[in-house]
Amino acid sequence: MKKKKYGKLQTKENLIVFPGTAEKLIADGIEFAENGSYKKAVDFFDEAKAYTEFDETALTVYAYALFEIRKYDEAKEVCKKLLYEGFPLYEQIMELYLTILIEMKEFKEVDELLDVLIEEEIFSEEKKKNFEQLKELSMRISNDQEVDTDVDLELEEVPRIEREKYVLEAFVSNNGGQQHQLMYEASMGDSTRIIPELIAIVQDAKGIPIIKTLAILLLSADEVEEEVLIEKFGFSEKVIPVNLSHPTKTEKIEKVFALIELKLDQDPTKLDLAYQMITRHAFALFPFDFGKFGVEEIADTYVKYINHLFDNEQMDENELYYLINSLEAMYDLIDNV
Repeated sequence: MKKKKYGKLQTKENLIVFPGTAEKLIADGIEFAENGSYKKAVDFFDEAKAYTEFDETALTVYAYALFEIRKYDEAKEVCKKLLYEGFPLYEQIMELYLTILIEMKEFKEVDELLDVLIEEEIFSEEKKKNFEQLKELSMRISNDQEVDTDVDLELEEVPRIEREKYVLEAFVSNNGGQQHQLMYEASMGDSTRIIPELIAIVQDAKGIPIIKTLAILLLSADEVEEEVLIEKFGFSEKVIPVNLSHPTKTEKIEKVFALIELKLDQDPTKLDLAYQMITRHAFALFPFDFGKFGVEEIADTYVKYINHLFDNEQMDENELYYLINSLEAMYDLIDNV
């Protein structure tokens, strides 16, 4: 297992920033964006950028999230940075950048940029044709003419969701990996079209816990205020999706992370694994927050569990131990399909 290298502790406004803080904020931002919670994603990215520079992946997701919540000025600046740095996703970023310019009604810049792009040798003839179509569209919009919505621009349009695939009977006929893929597709499309189906998936007593989490997070992102019953791992509760926070941002989980840092601060490898496991497990258990188990018990049991994995140390096979094993087995089921 590769060890994570930590540099000096960062500080912000005279407060110590623990190792891994920025990375965790970025990971949470990407996760929120993948689940369609773009506003929350931007909040995490905004906090993370105070501590570190973003890599290409983080910048790209940040740009799309800003675009989705209509923060066009900021999204434009992030795109310009990506284009200037010359990252591999040049075409996709350029298309997003052009879309932003159109949304901002900066038609002159759009036309000038497209004239240059059409002459560029790096683009295929098909791509140049798309640019020409986009130039035509830009001109029509700027002249307040009717826009032909059937023009295929190959931009980042919201994918169409095939609603029938999410009807419970059809949905549960898929294996875990296929269900996970369908949830991903829903997060990239307009999931408001399948709210009743998502509620049914959440309320399915035999449903896969991680899939229920993905479904309830989509309902939260869609700001659903209807009460929904969710059951998993012996826990049961009625929740209102719009009121839910992120699985790893509850008070209990944040306290567990803080305690784990204290217990494993001398072993970055074990600390990194603890972060990964607790994050995955909190996500699967969501919104039950490890139920009746307290912060100390959770942290102690994970430390013992990880020591058992690394050093084969003996540990008590208590109720929380069996829950951790169940959670690991569930992820194996999805990962190995």
